[in-house]
Amino acid sequence: MPSLSPPALVAVTLAAFLAARERTTLAEIMQNVIDVPPEKELLVMLKNAGWESRRTATGRFWVKTRG
Repeated sequence: MPSLSPPALVAVTLAAFLAARERTTLAEIMQNVIDVPPEKELLVMLKNAGWESRRTATGRFWVKTRG
């Protein structure tokens, strides 16, 4: 009988992960990226790469503002 769990995602670099997305969260980055830098450095890297932090009633996420 086949497993009902979803296939495991392959960890990628931060650049590859962000290139494939228009929106993400820090939790998604931590879960899918290999060698994640400390959170303070990650926030600076996201801002320098053209991502902007946004907030909703349910949480915070990052949106690509320039490509």
